[in-house]
Order: sequence, then C-alpha cells, then structure tokens
Amino acid sequence: MTIHPNSVKIWLASANKETDRVARCKILKRALEYIPNSDLLWKELIELSTEAEARILLHKAVECIPSKIEFWLALAKLETYEVAKAVLNKARQFLPQDASIWIQ
Repeated sequence: MTIHPNSVKIWLASANKETDRVARCKILKRALEYIPNSDLLWKELIELSTEAEARILLHKAVECIPSKIEFWLALAKLETYEVAKAVLNKARQFLPQDASIWIQ
C-alpha cells in the first residue's frame, strides 16, 4: 500500500480519528507541510485552535493562499483596528475586485 502525502482526504481522515485536540492539530500541521495550499486543512486547523493560535495560523494561511478572501476577513476580525486596516489593505492588493474587502 502506498501513502499519498498529497491527499487532503487521507490527512483529514487521519486527523478525525484522533480524539485529542493536540494530536489532531499535530497531524494537520504535518499535512500542511505537504499541502500548504489546502484551504480545507487550514480551516480544520484554525477551527481547533485558540484565538491567539488562530491569528498566527491565519497570517500563515494568507501567505500560502492569498486568493482566499475568507482567511483575510477572519484575520482582520482577530486583529486590532490598526492592524486590521493593514491586513485589509494587503488583501486588496491580492484581490482588488473583491467588494467584501471594502465592505469590511
């Protein structure tokens, strides 16, 4: 049997078998080493994280997937007003046509 480290489904299934939050996070972080552009893996990991951890993870997620508006907006919500402004300005550079950035 061959292992496919680039299979999001296999990584998610592996993480979901764990009952311990820390173990699940560890598996998902390992998966992101192989598939850093998987929004599903990022979402799962961010959902398991504390607010402080989520902020750090979202900074990394927008670096890996700058086209994912959902991550930019979530990051802006977790930041202070001044930092959120900078985050949204940076998001506009990657997604100039997305109106949700302007609304936020």
